[in-house]
Amino acid sequence: PNDYIVYFQRVTELDWQDLQQFISNGMNKFDKLCILYEALLDDSSSWDFFKGERLPREVVDEITHYISIYRTQKFSKHYEINNWITQNDLWEQFRNIRSLNHHVGGVVVKGIRETYFKITCRLLAISDEGGSRLEKCQPW
Repeated sequence: PNDYIVYFQRVTELDWQDLQQFISNGMNKFDKLCILYEALLDDSSSWDFFKGERLPREVVDEITHYISIYRTQKFSKHYEINNWITQNDLWEQFRNIRSLNHHVGGVVVKGIRETYFKITCRLLAISDEGGSRLEKCQPW
């Protein structure tokens, strides 16, 4: 009777004070967002607040790992992490989110699927603009 249900919408738009109220762990906004994201997991999937779809647990784990590398390596541009993963031959760790991305001009690069690219950009608070236009994503 005295229980309250909190509905989270647009999680990435929560400000610091909101996150402080709900998440005690985490040193900064990004950490708190990741903790909240993980807290929304059930046994096998997570709520993707961006499109209202369920994400399989293995996809969430790969996105979390991908973002962790981005932060640990202190990258500032999205292409840097893809280059780093390629140079270190780590794409096997991202089987569910990786893709061959075909860009304008016939350029094909290893990266992540467009849907997951948008999610990581939002979680990292970085722009998803500036690169050459994507024509096709091909999971591999």
